[in-house]
Amino acid sequence: MKTIIVERHSLGFRIIHWLQVILMAIMVVTGYGIYSGTYLFGNSPPAFGYFSNFGLHVIASTFLLMVNIPLLLYFLYVERDLGSQIIRPRDIKNLWRLGLNFIGIRKEYPLRLHRYNPEKRVWIDKYHPMQKFFLWVEILLIILAAVTGYGLYKLMYYSSSEIGFLAAFGFITNYMSLATMKQIHFGVLLFFATILPFHIYLALIPVNWNLLKSNIFGWFPAKVEKK
Repeated sequence: MKTIIVERHSLGFRIIHWLQVILMAIMVVTGYGIYSGTYLFGNSPPAFGYFSNFGLHVIASTFLLMVNIPLLLYFLYVERDLGSQIIRPRDIKNLWRLGLNFIGIRKEYPLRLHRYNPEKRVWIDKYHPMQKFFLWVEILLIILAAVTGYGLYKLMYYSSSEIGFLAAFGFITNYMSLATMKQIHFGVLLFFATILPFHIYLALIPVNWNLLKSNIFGWFPAKVEKK
């Protein structure tokens, strides 16, 4: 099949993508340090392990939630990709077929990805179904981590009756105990810590090198959709 070099991701999208990678890595490392007492950033002045890790954790998570995620959705919208991120019935069907293909029951690979219509200048099946699921799961988990995190911050450092900025974001304290919030918050951390190595592995395997390059340079050898 003929291929042409097409811009897959804009500069803004790529910056936001790699910024998210950095922020997520900071959150995982500092979150584990806060939980375990083992700090990557040191335990002695001027680092002050706990406080520096806690501060970095709060800053990174707040920026991710209030700046990075909205900008990610904005660039998906500008690049006309937001609609293609909607999970449809055929995506669920394709995931089932992919599972059968993975275990060897189905021999034919069910997807034809990364096709491009040069006349209409639109992508066809630009994203893998798993990418779509993971995008929304990731956003929901980040929101859940933020809600429980602000709740923990409020209970640990402020009185539960305080009125103000933190009280508004820590509303979950009215519905959950401290122990439950800790379990949920740490569960989200474990999820991302577990997913991160798989994400790196999938990005580095040869079949996905062009996708990795497109996240760095923007360009991708797209398959031309036949008329």
